[in-house]
Amino acid sequence: MKQLKMIRLLLLLVIVVVLALVGMAMADAAREECMCPRLLDPVCGTDLHTYSNPCMLECAALKRTGLRILKRGSCDEV
Repeated sequence: MKQLKMIRLLLLLVIVVVLALVGMAMADAAREECMCPRLLDPVCGTDLHTYSNPCMLECAALKRTGLRILKRGSCDEV
């Protein structure tokens, strides 16, 4: 009986670890999938960095929570 409990506990632990690793891999894949066009449509982010276009800002926002478009155009004009 004790062995059965240990096996169940071990199996549960393995499942939790696998799910955590899959979740981390999916998050990394989402960051790497950012493919933006090379068009110049500058936007200023809330971090006061000028991004080439909104897509580039959205890719950066995947890594930095709270990053949004502050205004269209360069941040130099802020």
